[in-house]
Amino acid sequence: ERVRASGLDVALRALAEHAGDEGISSRAGDVLDGVVRSRALVLDAIASRRRQAAESLGAEGARRSTAANEASTILARLVRRPPDPDHPERYRAQIREARERKERAERDLIEISPAEREWSAGATIGLAEVRRVLPEGAVLLTYARYAIDRPPGAPAENGYVAFVTKEGSEGPPLAVPLGPASRIDALVSGWREEARRGAEAPSVSLRALEPRYREAASELREAIWDPIARQIQGAAILLVVPDGALDLVNLAALPAPGDRYLVETGPLIQYLSAERDLIAPERPRAAGSGLLLVGGVDYG
Repeated sequence: ERVRASGLDVALRALAEHAGDEGISSRAGDVLDGVVRSRALVLDAIASRRRQAAESLGAEGARRSTAANEASTILARLVRRPPDPDHPERYRAQIREARERKERAERDLIEISPAEREWSAGATIGLAEVRRVLPEGAVLLTYARYAIDRPPGAPAENGYVAFVTKEGSEGPPLAVPLGPASRIDALVSGWREEARRGAEAPSVSLRALEPRYREAASELREAIWDPIARQIQGAAILLVVPDGALDLVNLAALPAPGDRYLVETGPLIQYLSAERDLIAPERPRAAGSGLLLVGGVDYG
């Protein structure tokens, strides 16, 4: 689960609620830059780099790695815990202290860990760097989930907004509001349920199950694909960075008009865990020696 500064949520909400305002829309690039920089690493990647640091740097590296992990865990728990409405200032102070502790622990680890320094350099990559490496004819589709401001005591609500960034375009990306997350998340759940039905009922023919699947999938497509479909026409490849429940969705499996699916009609779709995946870290090439020959392979 991502932890995002409240200021970025405010900016995303402003874009979604005032999409027709030219002044606000012109700042979509700044907001998307913030999203790109705030993307959290996949949990197994975090575990991998912590493990590498601990294994390669001995006892001191292990101690600093453990301290950084503990500080991150404490901050995550605080963010997920609702504040005491009677003492909000105490909660803010705890968050501030936990964030500072996490930053100190990570700086300590970066000082002695080449792997951490490499990751830290990658974490500074923003939208400008990503745009420079977009493949020819590519469109970057970024989904972002944000918190909606609610009155005190009201249940939490979130929303989704999509960003469309075209290769070669110098203007700001297009921000497209998609609506409340509660509705979209429910559509994702319904789509997944219908997608599982064939596996859970193998005796039922897929032809008999397809109408129900297409109905559920069409509702989801109308919510998350149709609003941006016109903007990606002609793209050679669509690079998709999902967020929230949309991490569970395979866009290519959604139905297209007629009897076809997006895999048959749309551009080639490639998923990224974060926008900075497009930028490979620079590593010195190790010199190789010898030759490996493989022949007579039996693939069965």
